[in-house]
Amino acid sequence: MSQSEGEGSSARTGISVVHSWTMRILGSVGGLILATGVLGTVISSYFQERSWSYQKRADKIDKDAAAAVNALDSLNKIIDEKFLSTYALDDAIKTRAEGDKLNEAVKRFYAADKLWEQQHQGLASTLEVGVDSQFGIDDLGATGLAKRADCTHYTLGGLQRDGGPLPVRAVLEVAYACQTKLKENIERQLSRRDQNKGAWPETTTEPDPGRVMLGHVWRVENVLQCLMVQRAVEIRNQPIGTSTVPFGEPAIGVPYAISDSDRAREERCVEPYRDDAGFGAASDAAR
Repeated sequence: MSQSEGEGSSARTGISVVHSWTMRILGSVGGLILATGVLGTVISSYFQERSWSYQKRADKIDKDAAAAVNALDSLNKIIDEKFLSTYALDDAIKTRAEGDKLNEAVKRFYAADKLWEQQHQGLASTLEVGVDSQFGIDDLGATGLAKRADCTHYTLGGLQRDGGPLPVRAVLEVAYACQTKLKENIERQLSRRDQNKGAWPETTTEPDPGRVMLGHVWRVENVLQCLMVQRAVEIRNQPIGTSTVPFGEPAIGVPYAISDSDRAREERCVEPYRDDAGFGAASDAAR
């Protein structure tokens, strides 16, 4: 009887050990399955977050590049007609034009000037916020200096601080300041004609002797248009980087970077004006 009870006890002990190991194994397997599921969810979420960050970055670059191109389109429409109409009226005054030729030149000039005045401030804000600030350019000093441009000498000197990028807002303000001076000179001569009973006085002062100011305006506007094209390209070529930290903030990348090659291309926008024998920086020293 005692032997049977001992054998039964041993059997139950063996069964208990087997059961215990079985539960451990099942628990381990279950834990592994659970851990694998959680890990899979984490990995899936991480790559989904990376995908969202990538798309958000790509969308921002597309949006900013499109904004720069739209600003360039608006800029081209305004400054090209403003320059051509100013040139035509300056010529009409120099040649003491009368009749339809003078009237058409005056009408065209004021139509272009009205558009220029209506859109200048909005365009200036767009260039400052939508283009300059994207590259970390915030130079109110350059803008203030641009508004005081002499317009008979090289006008971009001092606008590039510490070899940094040239603010496109400041370049626009140079063009605006010089166009304003030209307008004042033109209106002074038209006023003298009106005071002379609608006929040119015996002596007429040219609004822009030697077309010096127009020469500077034309070169400044070429620089501005070239820079705007370059900035749009620079935005488009930004790397689409994303955060490497799971669930971290997307790497939006503002301000955008300007590479050495970008800087070199921007310099090529400025060089034709800066190195011009008659209008560039060196011409001032030769006077």
